[in-house]
Amino acid sequence: SFLKSIMASRPTGVMDRERLCNDIVNTGVMAALIGGFALSSLQASYNMDSSIDVAIYITSNVAVHACTCSCLTSAMLYRAANRLDDDDVVAWERSHRHIVSLPLVKFACGCLLYLLSVALMSFRDLQSTVVWQYTALTIGCMSMAMAAVSITIILAQTPTLAAASPVEAIAPSDPKSADLPEAASTA
Repeated sequence: SFLKSIMASRPTGVMDRERLCNDIVNTGVMAALIGGFALSSLQASYNMDSSIDVAIYITSNVAVHACTCSCLTSAMLYRAANRLDDDDVVAWERSHRHIVSLPLVKFACGCLLYLLSVALMSFRDLQSTVVWQYTALTIGCMSMAMAAVSITIILAQTPTLAAASPVEAIAPSDPKSADLPEAASTA
């Protein structure tokens, strides 16, 4: 499924603390940015008797929650990854792959919901000019589709660590490669 492909996505090669921490931090920072945009949308006045206003509010609200969860999970994962011994990073990442992928899943959901809320806002705000209303809606739908297709293509074409054997994941010139079978047996 789509979410499983996101959760399994990891680059091949040597997983090290820098790569893991960069992935965690980048996701958290981008989630904070998008979550902030969605939060600012909640400051407007909404007519809760209007279905479109309720839809805008709910999509913005869930986007804020998803992005905030992504940020908080990223912060906790960063702390955990930063406290690991260098020799334990690969085994820890593999044994915690689902939780390590959670910030990205939440961020993707938050982004798509934020884009949907923006498309709905423009549809509501432009109701007096039908041509521009549907033009803005089309652009919003295209943005959401582009984001979803980009995620799908990137995930489909990015090799995963799960596809590589432990020996393939470590470069032959790496002096730690001799220690890998022992680390894999303890994981």
